[in-house]
Amino acid sequence: MIEISYYIKAIFSLAVVLGVLYVILRASRALHKHHFSGEMKVIDRLALEQGVSLVIVKVRNQELLVSLAGKELKILDKLGESIEEPISA
Repeated sequence: MIEISYYIKAIFSLAVVLGVLYVILRASRALHKHHFSGEMKVIDRLALEQGVSLVIVKVRNQELLVSLAGKELKILDKLGESIEEPISA
């Protein structure tokens, strides 16, 4: 017959494994949030014709003028540093 100490060891081992898996899950979520932290933003978009448009995109305080045509993307111009203006109430 199996002793009670065996069950205690098995439950403790299972708790440790579940704890490690929980820590890995939390770390991967934090890494995913940090990795995709929203450093890109579409400022304005102008449709020129079907499937062709001009887009102003802000990437890490740098504004870019980009053309989109079908599956093709081209950077047309670097518009310079973006200046964050405070919102006055």
